[in-house]
Amino acid sequence: MQPPVDLTNCDQEPIQWPGFIQPHGYLLALDPKTLTIWQASENVAQLTAQPLEDIIGRPIDQIQLDDLPGPWLKDIVSVAVRSGNPEALSPYPVQLGGQPWLILLHQHDGALILELEPAQQSQGSVSLPLPMLLTQAMSDIQRSKTLAELLHKTAQHVKQITGFDRVMIYRFGEDWHGEVIAEACQEQLEPFLGLHYPASDIPARHGNCTKSIWFAALAMSTSPGFQSYPSSMLAITGRLTLPTPT
Repeated sequence: MQPPVDLTNCDQEPIQWPGFIQPHGYLLALDPKTLTIWQASENVAQLTAQPLEDIIGRPIDQIQLDDLPGPWLKDIVSVAVRSGNPEALSPYPVQLGGQPWLILLHQHDGALILELEPAQQSQGSVSLPLPMLLTQAMSDIQRSKTLAELLHKTAQHVKQITGFDRVMIYRFGEDWHGEVIAEACQEQLEPFLGLHYPASDIPARHGNCTKSIWFAALAMSTSPGFQSYPSSMLAITGRLTLPTPT
């Protein structure tokens, strides 16, 4: 059992729990050459209506994930793999159970990781298509005349595109202390702009994690996650990976 985490040892705390994912999504680990299923999160059985042991070792085109036929999944994933950059497909919008979801692909430890996450839906506003949002954002950002203006616009546009309540740009000093140098947040939230934080607030291993996983959302930090099956095969790392429990 791990000792309780406090300010004296938080830099030693593992920040991910390999083999477990957050409960709001689904995950498959595939052979990138044959698209055979190597590993799956336990809750995938809810989509396939089959025991996990029945789908492990089968090609993805031989299963159905709720509304998503296996042959269609194989075609989409094959195109992404042949491009040489599967991440470029992400996020790919699909319908699952009549609701909007996203397929996300990335490669890790020799496996092709397919994740399914519910898509964020705008409330009471019309959302422009993503290519148009990106074009507008890049055009506006490129017109910046100072670094401060560029950072401010970047935070604003990232918030608009992602729908997050808060977006911060954080600058590290040589001693790894940090400062919030740009921010965009909802009006009801307390602003963090200009605040400084000691290096101990973001230990080195936490900062290093951002080099391999550039974007992740923790939807339900206290909810129990789902284990991957078989658990001994791969130490999966992805957007859905749970923080290590303490």
